[in-house]
Formats: sequence, C-alpha cells, structure tokens
Amino acid sequence: MPVNIPITITLSDEAIATIVAALAPTTAPDAVSTTAEVGHIELPQSWKHVEDWADQTYPWPNREEPDVYDPFSVFEGKTSAGSIKIAIGRCEREPVWAAERPYMITFFITPGGAKRPLCEFLRDDEGGYVSVIKGKGENARSLYSEGDDLPPEYAALSTAMYPDRVHAKGVWKKKVVVADGEEDVETMLNHSLIQAVLRYGIAPA
Repeated sequence: MPVNIPITITLSDEAIATIVAALAPTTAPDAVSTTAEVGHIELPQSWKHVEDWADQTYPWPNREEPDVYDPFSVFEGKTSAGSIKIAIGRCEREPVWAAERPYMITFFITPGGAKRPLCEFLRDDEGGYVSVIKGKGENARSLYSEGDDLPPEYAALSTAMYPDRVHAKGVWKKKVVVADGEEDVETMLNHSLIQAVLRYGIAPA
C-alpha cells in the first residue's frame, strides 16, 4: 500500500534561479529569429536611447513580489541585419552576497511591445556591475569557469572572475562581464545582445 512521507526541501536563491532558468522556454513570443552563429554576432556601432517607460514591473517565478523598475530605459541598436530594442531597468532586491546590492536588469523588447528578461547586472565591490556569462554546453545554459574559452564576441568586452569583483563567501568561481557603472549601458546592452543570440535565437532583424 502507498505511504506518503511529507518532506521539506530548502533551496538557496541561486539554486532556485538555476532551476527556473533550466525550465524557461528557449524562445520568446514575438522573438526575432536569427541565423547568426557563434563568432558571427554583429554588435551595433552605437545604441540610441529611444524612450523611457513608466511604472514597469516584472513578476519573477521565485519571488513573492515583482521587481519595480525606476528608471526603465529602452535603447535601439542597428546592424547590417536590422535593428533590435533592449531595455535596462534598475531595481532594488533582497541582500545578496552579504550586502544590499542594486540590480540592472536587461530585457528584449519584442516587436509587439512585450519584454523578455535577458541578463542581470549586480553591483559589485569594485565600483562596477557584473553579469554572469552563459552560453557554454549543448543547450548554451552553462557558465564559464576559469580556463574556459569565451565566445569570441567577448574579446571586445571587459571580463573577470566573479570572486575578483564580489568579495563574499560562496561566490561562484565563474566568468562575468564587467560594466564600469550604471552609465556603462553599452557594455550591458552588448552583453545582452550576445546572450540573446546565443541562448534564445534573438537578434536584430
């Protein structure tokens, strides 16, 4: 006869985020398709700030309350293949890595005006913002460790090891992109575009 045994499993925020990312769909509604391959991702020569959206939020599956973004700025980048819009939203979250750290979240803005989250930039301990680099492995979901070769597009961006930028116990020993600060939107947007192509098949069109 069946026996039901109740159990409680406690997961860290990082573990929950990893599970959510693994279950997330690999394509977004209204996504822009691309045939770009690793090593052939064209980055815009510049990004243009086109508008700000008021009262923007996003409900994350693993959080009780949605993020609230202020400001939420939309940028457009143009390449020979077309254009793409990516937004940057600033928000405050719970303490992470032993400190109160603001986040800058980037979103792909679909042709229909919906937003799809791409990357998180976390305030580090060196005066900048860092974002983990994904794209390793068959499903392009894994992170890069020390000694791993990054996709060639990252040669144009500043990168580092996570513990060199965030000095806290348990920080992942993985590679990150480094933005100089909140004003370094070009780094944030270029990293987000590379991730959009590698992980979701989203690119200028």
